[in-house]
Amino acid sequence: EVKVLSSLFDDPSAADQRLELTEVGFFGREDVDRYLANFMDARGFDVSKHQKIADLVRLMPGTGEDNILSRPVQLSMFTQVIDEFIDDEGAQLTRYKLYESFVYRFIVRERNKEARALGPENAVIGRDSRARFMQNAAWWILNTKKENRFSPAELNPNMIPNEIKQRHG
Repeated sequence: EVKVLSSLFDDPSAADQRLELTEVGFFGREDVDRYLANFMDARGFDVSKHQKIADLVRLMPGTGEDNILSRPVQLSMFTQVIDEFIDDEGAQLTRYKLYESFVYRFIVRERNKEARALGPENAVIGRDSRARFMQNAAWWILNTKKENRFSPAELNPNMIPNEIKQRHG
């Protein structure tokens, strides 16, 4: 976070030189199965929960690299929210539900971080301005950029709330 924000404010044109791009390839079916097996073993799930997770995996859209779980970040999201769906017989796990559950958990987690608390003494960035920045960036990615790869120099400085700009320079 600090590297990206510093790149935005110090010298956006040189951001690509200061930041390292790391790409993670898609998982194959065997990789997904192995990841989930390790996850379930680490959690001590019994056979019935293994079967329920297998059933939920079959509900996920796509096959091969089109499957949402072939993306490492989304597979991790799946394991973080699985408890919400594993015991619900009528659960309809869709891409939307996966994201909805994950984003809700993310917001709750962010809200509970001491550094995110409002107050002049300990607030790194206020919750509202941070959320506005994330929403602005997400909207830009969805509607303008239309891909999830970008450099900090591509972000429009107008999408950064004043509270963040003041804090960083």
